[in-house]
Amino acid sequence: MDTIKPLFTATATASGGRNGHTESDDGMVKADLSVPKAMGGPGKPGTATPEHLFAAGYAACFGGALDYVAKQHKKDAASARVTCAVTIGPRDGEGSAWQSGCGSRTGACPRPSWRPWRRRRTRRSAPTRTPRAATSPWNSRSWAA
Repeated sequence: MDTIKPLFTATATASGGRNGHTESDDGMVKADLSVPKAMGGPGKPGTATPEHLFAAGYAACFGGALDYVAKQHKKDAASARVTCAVTIGPRDGEGSAWQSGCGSRTGACPRPSWRPWRRRRTRRSAPTRTPRAATSPWNSRSWAA
């Protein structure tokens, strides 16, 4: 397995599962959790799901990656907006799966100028054991739970 030199580690603890509470060890992230009504849960107002937290984290990470690659190509993607969606549901076979996908829009770096190097960067990304959709915001994949 590949090893990395850790630069930062975030740690969080959840209690009560999907109808509980989660909080980072430094208190920066705190969320009450509730299973949505669409999944048979109480769907309490003002609560989040793990999918909300994944989507927010993916959007931030992909935005950072887009900005990093843009700077390498002397482009400005600082105003790029990245939107990620994380979906959970039953699989055709058995069990459940979740799916994620991200995309971005930017005014400072128009699509025709950044699309070619975006694709090159996706293909040349560093070796990783993370599923491809988690390293490329322009793909969507599903994983079994």
